[in-house]
Amino acid sequence: MLRMQFIQFLRSPSGIYATSWILAGVLMWVGARVAGLPRPNFMRAEIAALGATLIIWIVPGFIGSFGLVGFAAALCMTLWVIKEVFETSWGAALLVWIFNAAAQFALVFIGWDRGVLQRGLIHTFLH
Repeated sequence: MLRMQFIQFLRSPSGIYATSWILAGVLMWVGARVAGLPRPNFMRAEIAALGATLIIWIVPGFIGSFGLVGFAAALCMTLWVIKEVFETSWGAALLVWIFNAAAQFALVFIGWDRGVLQRGLIHTFLH
């Protein structure tokens, strides 16, 4: 019974966001270590991942009608969150962001997004 509830949670929008957040945090922690940041601890990575995940999944819905400008705004906001949380440069933040992007795309490829990201991208570029 508990296993079934857990599986239902993972398939819900909240479960998708939670999975995205956790996977992004793990990969951002790896990215911070690869970038040689001075204090790349797991807690900072999870905080940055939470901010980045919220921006990636929620902000495009609000500014989706701006097309590429909306995408660029979401990217800049995500980079800023990573830069501030890790107290680093824009270049290092970009390297950490690449690992975050890998996590988001991994979720798309394994089907965890259930069409949420595709609908957002279609809405962004067709309007």
